Amino acid sequence: MTRRGLSRPAELSGVGLHTGRFSRLRLLPAGKKGLCFTFGDESFPLAQAKGESSGRGTDLRFPGGKVLRTAEHLMAAVFGMALDDLEIAVDGEEVPAADGSALPFVEAIESAGIVESDEISEAFAISFPIGVDDPPKERSICVLPGAALFLTYIISFNHPSVGAQYLSLEIDPERFKREIAPARTFAFLDEVEGLRRSGLARGGSLENAVVIGDDGILNRGGLRFPDEFVRHKLLDLLGDLATLGCRLAGHVVACRAGHDLHLALADRIDRIRPRGDLT
Repeated sequence: MTRRGLSRPAELSGVGLHTGRFSRLRLLPAGKKGLCFTFGDESFPLAQAKGESSGRGTDLRFPGGKVLRTAEHLMAAVFGMALDDLEIAVDGEEVPAADGSALPFVEAIESAGIVESDEISEAFAISFPIGVDDPPKERSICVLPGAALFLTYIISFNHPSVGAQYLSLEIDPERFKREIAPARTFAFLDEVEGLRRSGLARGGSLENAVVIGDDGILNRGGLRFPDEFVRHKLLDLLGDLATLGCRLAGHVVACRAGHDLHLALADRIDRIRPRGDLT
């Protein structure tokens, strides 16, 4: 694919899922500067950010102590829509929760218009298997060689509304927008109070998350997909892989993984990829 960026600015604002505080993001054309984040007068390329799991999301930590919390849905939209050049101007400490999915970010990107250059955007191709596992909890993630980005995710929850779900698909912008971006984050009702006592989910509501009670889904209108839960986990995985800052060719297989394992795999990939010839 050729390099892709924005034609015009776009903006999103709202409360953060975990802090409950208002924030604003401006998505700006960036020429051929790659992906970067601006906090006031300070600007950082994505390559300087470190992805950190907060337990229920992924934070981006920049030099000097700047942090952008719960960035995975935004980054999934950037990665899923195959943007190479973008400036993200941040006013606040957490990405707006929007509706709990990546769809509002995709819509903002499309409203700004995507422009393609004549320059080719290369992907880092995985040449041998790389994996991370957590045997005591029967969790694992690995990436295998492949000609394109292919994701497989397996989840299993002891609740009749979720159960075991499986999804496997090749990622391209149209498929991401249609099949993955609308899937919302989710939580079980009996864990919400515990999350809030831990300083999380303070901005969470039925407007920006799927909540699962003892008797089923509490959201009016139910689910957007019968398997919305595994689709959202795949969305999270894509957002966490975006911390690599480059396109990827390989088949990622995740079994009951989470942000911590996603980021551990991204870190291992990052250690072996070459520098200087990739976005």
